[in-house]
Amino acid sequence: MREFSFSAANQVYFAPGAVSKLPELAGKLGARRALIATGPRVAALPSVSSVIKALEAAGVETKIFTDIEANPSLETADALAQEYRDMGAQVMIAIGGGSPMDAAKAAAVVASQGGRTAEFSAPGAITGEVAPVIAVPTTAGTGSEVTSFAVITDRQRELKISISSPYILPKYAVLDPELLSTMPPSVAAATGADALVHAVEAYISLAASPMTDALAEKAVSLIGGSIKRFTANRGDVQAASNMIVGSALAGMAFNQAKLGDVHAMSHPVSAHFDAAHGEANAVLLPTVLEFNALADSGKYEKIYSLLIGRTPRKFEPSMLPEAVRKLFESLGLPKGLGELGVDPTLIPELAKDAMLSGNIPVNPRTTAVEDIIKMYEKAL
Repeated sequence: MREFSFSAANQVYFAPGAVSKLPELAGKLGARRALIATGPRVAALPSVSSVIKALEAAGVETKIFTDIEANPSLETADALAQEYRDMGAQVMIAIGGGSPMDAAKAAAVVASQGGRTAEFSAPGAITGEVAPVIAVPTTAGTGSEVTSFAVITDRQRELKISISSPYILPKYAVLDPELLSTMPPSVAAATGADALVHAVEAYISLAASPMTDALAEKAVSLIGGSIKRFTANRGDVQAASNMIVGSALAGMAFNQAKLGDVHAMSHPVSAHFDAAHGEANAVLLPTVLEFNALADSGKYEKIYSLLIGRTPRKFEPSMLPEAVRKLFESLGLPKGLGELGVDPTLIPELAKDAMLSGNIPVNPRTTAVEDIIKMYEKAL
């Protein structure tokens, strides 16, 4: 067994109705003014109104920032930070999917350390504590509520940049399966696929450890056993519970083990074509699994068994990508990058961007730019 380290520093609360703990958690942070970061669809939910009323009843002044788009931009994170400073807020409460949570984590840095979001993508750029964030996911999901990463889009350069530091890990993560009930089926499928990709890539990563393997295995089991039920009925509390916990476990796994070629390739697709991150991951995972099969160390069979709920009599690595492809097709997810608007003539540029990702070195099979080009072409 090789040397490894592991840390998980934030507090996670899970329960149906757990969102009601927000006034208590804000109080633990000594906050009397809270900025709520979310998107326009989530802001309209009755649960958000209830949260605001509960916070104000507890003596916490609130303001809501709703201008967070999918694949949030540098400009959005900067504007959110400015709103935080202008309000004199003492806590940022991010409610929504990965976009509000990532924007809030990035804005927390700028709000406390000054400058602009773009200045904090270099390793070690964040040098101290940042504004506290409470993360409340309404999808299952990105796992951003338990990770020390924030992915922000540089629209001018058509790149996604990653801000990474233990300081941006949310202070509290509130997992409330009841908040998932209003998601459209397509969003449930895409975000669920994203969570599954997190678990799979973390599991086969060269940076994996026994600690991250345990998290990833449980995540695959929970997500694989529930994603169809959940997509069919987001009001199924048991399925929603499995999904939101599975997503968080996958986030904890990849926060330590990183990811792989799927995420390296999906980020340029989202940056260039504004494609949904989960859909891009779902399209790419079977193709990347086929590429990585040559490097399989036995983990493919474990993933397959967890995903389908039984151990096959005879297993071949090719069975895993096919099982994943069939699962995603049954959920109505796109079958190819062409459906996401990817222009084939831009594949060399996408591949060049993908090779800049820190996930490439931990992918189980050594990857060159020519390999990325071939996978993009195959996934079209």
